[in-house]
Amino acid sequence: MSDLSQEITKDPYSFAFAGIKGAYNEKLLKQALLQNITDFLLELGTGFAYVGREYRLQIGETENFIDLLFYHLQLRCYVVVEVKINKFSPSDIGQLSTYVVACNHILKQRATTPLSVC
Repeated sequence: MSDLSQEITKDPYSFAFAGIKGAYNEKLLKQALLQNITDFLLELGTGFAYVGREYRLQIGETENFIDLLFYHLQLRCYVVVEVKINKFSPSDIGQLSTYVVACNHILKQRATTPLSVC
């Protein structure tokens, strides 16, 4: 496990995105990191929990990756987010629909209580 943990972690980490200038301690670093995460989740609205980035879904023989996957605690459903920088197109709707159906089919089966995808 030690070799694997060293292999999958970066060295060194860069926390420049957190906006900390100068010397910092663990408390300040944790506070800055959590503020970035909190700001993004609050932008989505209340009740969202982060599940993963580039979340892998095997659909038949095809490997697919959802840009961002969240779980909504009150609605008890997964929320699929696809990040696009170009004008939204009909093919984007098809991709998103495929992911929603796959999440409903695959992730719902893994859960012990009924879930749905929003």
